[in-house]
Amino acid sequence: LTISNDGKLVVVSDTVSTPSQVYIFNGSSSTAAPVDLIIPGETATAAAFSPDQLKLFILTNTGKMYVYSTVDALTPVSIATSVTDVKFSADGSFAYVAGAPGTTSISGFATCNAQPTVHDPPQPPHFDSVTTPGIPLQIFPSPDAQHVFVLDPPYIDMFATSDTQYDLPDGQFTCNAPTVDFPQSVQSFNLGQGNFIPLYTQLVADGAEVVLVAQNIPAVLLFNVSNGQTSSIPLARSGFGSSYPLSASASTDGSQVFVAACDQYDRNTKPPTCAVGSVHIVCTTACATGQGDFQQVPYVNINENNDTNMCNNGGNPVAQCLPNLVAIRPQ
Repeated sequence: LTISNDGKLVVVSDTVSTPSQVYIFNGSSSTAAPVDLIIPGETATAAAFSPDQLKLFILTNTGKMYVYSTVDALTPVSIATSVTDVKFSADGSFAYVAGAPGTTSISGFATCNAQPTVHDPPQPPHFDSVTTPGIPLQIFPSPDAQHVFVLDPPYIDMFATSDTQYDLPDGQFTCNAPTVDFPQSVQSFNLGQGNFIPLYTQLVADGAEVVLVAQNIPAVLLFNVSNGQTSSIPLARSGFGSSYPLSASASTDGSQVFVAACDQYDRNTKPPTCAVGSVHIVCTTACATGQGDFQQVPYVNINENNDTNMCNNGGNPVAQCLPNLVAIRPQ
């Protein structure tokens, strides 16, 4: 579901066990047991760590948001069954939630108590949420703490929010939801790919570009934030033609994108199955190799049975492995 900003904690949703569970793995320790969060009757669909990593917000398919911290019990908060994503603001005071209060809206929830952010009165030019043209799938707060990007196929939307303000009684420490000004509408940019299904999307560390990889689009798409233009880097493997993504992940600065892709489909099967796959290493900037899909790494490893692939689940020859999950540790 998510990786912490320091690259040490990984949150995984277990959809097989009964009851459903969420595990938090600590990659910095070989002895630390994973944290096991029981969420019966629900499936975790999205999660985000606060910038200080003291809190974790988890969304489920029943419209609840679970709040976890190392000092508080796991607490559910009912939001809306239409929720799709959650991301914290740059200052960590609140989280943006897509799909709340409505299917095509985005609103804020305070980090301290998971209650909705407020603005009184909620009328022009101040709003408690913002509406997008379609269903917002992913949220990307910009590092400038003023802008937010939203993936809303076939669009990328952008809007600005005001600085957060707190109403704290004199001499008292309390937890009041911050005041956040949402705009009345968003600015939308059509990526020119139709209503695609995203596999991976990332706003690069400096906020200047959005990297996007989508199903059935044999390319890495690059959205330039400053001019609203979209360019593409084709995915192809010599001898096989165009390659179609299965999964992807990018470096923090977005200079390299690793795409697990199918390089050749077997058209004799129904539906067609992937016969040859590899991981494509794509350079998005002017690297020494130049911009492009400069290397393809096939799943090849001759094991003790002389099987020329990395599958080791029995049989000789072993069925071809397919790279279908790529994740890069944040740096």
